[in-house]
Amino acid sequence: MFPPELERDGFRADNGEFSWTRAQIKIVVDVLRSNNLAILGGELWWEREGSIWGLIPQRQGPPAVYPWAERRTVARLRPTRSYGCG
Repeated sequence: MFPPELERDGFRADNGEFSWTRAQIKIVVDVLRSNNLAILGGELWWEREGSIWGLIPQRQGPPAVYPWAERRTVARLRPTRSYGCG
């Protein structure tokens, strides 16, 4: 679904999740939107010296995770596209 360069240049975790930079995210959103898909949640990850960190160091206190999720309501759960099974 994503352009080859976006998959190549993005980080992909062992579980298949992607991570992109702030500069790349506009393209990601455009591709998802054109396929009637949406981002329902995510995490802020820290890249340092070529490594990706889910725990972000704090000035004070222990490292922290910064997740976010879209609040889903019944009205928002109506699909714009139907998918059949089997």
